[in-house]
Amino acid sequence: AGINVAERFVFQNAADGSFKGGDFKGVFADFSTSSSTANFTMNGDGRQSVSIYKAANGASIGISGVAEKSDMQIDNVNVTKGEFILNSELAINTVSLDGGSLKLTTSEKVGTLSIGGGELVYGGTIFADTLSVSAADAVKVVFSSEDLASHDIIVVDFEYLSDEFDANSALVAFDENGNELGGEFILNGSVGEGGTLVYNVPEPCVTAALLGMIALATAIARRKKS
Repeated sequence: AGINVAERFVFQNAADGSFKGGDFKGVFADFSTSSSTANFTMNGDGRQSVSIYKAANGASIGISGVAEKSDMQIDNVNVTKGEFILNSELAINTVSLDGGSLKLTTSEKVGTLSIGGGELVYGGTIFADTLSVSAADAVKVVFSSEDLASHDIIVVDFEYLSDEFDANSALVAFDENGNELGGEFILNGSVGEGGTLVYNVPEPCVTAALLGMIALATAIARRKKS
């Protein structure tokens, strides 16, 4: 918790080039009614996971004494290298993906989502005020087998598109095993307007995903009976 501060967390390699990484789970709250912010930069050759809960939900992860406090704001999240997994119950002002890999899971809104490179791992629809895609090379968008059970996946739901881009040139779909999926990315909306960025899953992927889920459910049921 802080009092009118701007906390900055930078994940980077140690002096010997190593990156330990790990999993963080916690609450960022204000001690007073003043407004504090948290910023995150991922620039290391490894994996870092961060899960941020609302103060009101602190008790659910074993953190007491914060339920009545106000939450910090997350100002900026920037990924340039490595693998960053962010699960946030808080809204985020700006998310910039310029390299590395980002998996963002949040039901709260992102102010600006800027994609300039790297890999986006689908963690659920990202709701954004503004979407900007300006990658020089195609950005990988990675989907799990559970994701691919749907025919259409809404990757981003945005209220304002800053620049026009060719979705199928800027983005390419992969599964978790590194296989290119094909399919089609569809940009619904024009510059200055709201809309959605949707991935249309090719039919064989849908069928394979459903068969895989049925096989898994059957295996679990058999184990329960034995």
